[in-house]
Amino acid sequence: MLKDESFRDIVLLPEGALLKGASFVRKVEDDLMEEVDRLRAAAKERRDKSDNKRDFRLEFDGMLFRVVVVPDVEGEEWTLCRIETAPRTLSELKFPADVAKEALGLRSGLLLFSGPMAGGKTSSASGYILDYLMSRPCTATTLEDPPEIKLHGWHGGSYCQQREVPYSEFGEEFIPALRKRNDLIFFGEIRAGNAAVPALQAASAGSLIVATIHAGSVEETCLRIQSMALESLGLEYARSLLSEGLAGIIHQTLRKTGEDSYRLSVTPFWVHKNPNSIKTMIREGRLQGLANEIDMQKRQRGHA
Repeated sequence: MLKDESFRDIVLLPEGALLKGASFVRKVEDDLMEEVDRLRAAAKERRDKSDNKRDFRLEFDGMLFRVVVVPDVEGEEWTLCRIETAPRTLSELKFPADVAKEALGLRSGLLLFSGPMAGGKTSSASGYILDYLMSRPCTATTLEDPPEIKLHGWHGGSYCQQREVPYSEFGEEFIPALRKRNDLIFFGEIRAGNAAVPALQAASAGSLIVATIHAGSVEETCLRIQSMALESLGLEYARSLLSEGLAGIIHQTLRKTGEDSYRLSVTPFWVHKNPNSIKTMIREGRLQGLANEIDMQKRQRGHA
């Protein structure tokens, strides 16, 4: 059965299919093709019900996939990325305990999990949300396109509402989440101003906002979200909102250490460690100066 196979992605080709792992690509064997055909039919049915979206979530025989449909010269290629059916705690993800403790102490501001693609950002952010919910009675809402790791429901004495929202409607759907007075709101990913601006505005006003973002470093993370916000706010106001709203950035990478094993590397950056200096640098656009603050916090961690 497919669920017993070790793979990260299954690619549905116009004819046949292939499995991808961390270090292999192979054709699907004939004895699995009947199941693959059922999977293909389920994916097409799910797409038809989602107004022909090219990026959506699919549950099939106890497995969970993020489906990405890309046209090619022969038709369409469907890549089904296998994702976790349940979140893991930060401890289970081997997240540094001191970083987790610092992050779980936040009650307001914008917390960004940044890194490259396939860097484990969504897993870490979901683990953080799970730990946050388990740490105190509270409520959370997620806005995702599509939802990946299952967070919907009760976690101890806390409740999470997980919503699938088209990315173009993030800004509009963010308002009801705020009015519900959630303790935490999660944006699955910030990749444009319609998510960056409300996230910064709410964080500046005292809400706790968590999001993922693609970036190569802490400094690049600041630059990217600033660039997204300035499109509608202008440079000065975007910098001001970022300086007031940002609480922290956790930049992470995954380095392959074996056939199916990876090592997580984390660089945390906390505004409250030196708020006056950091906020001034962000407000004045001197993001290159953050390198010294990052190094200082790294040394402090090493001596802790």
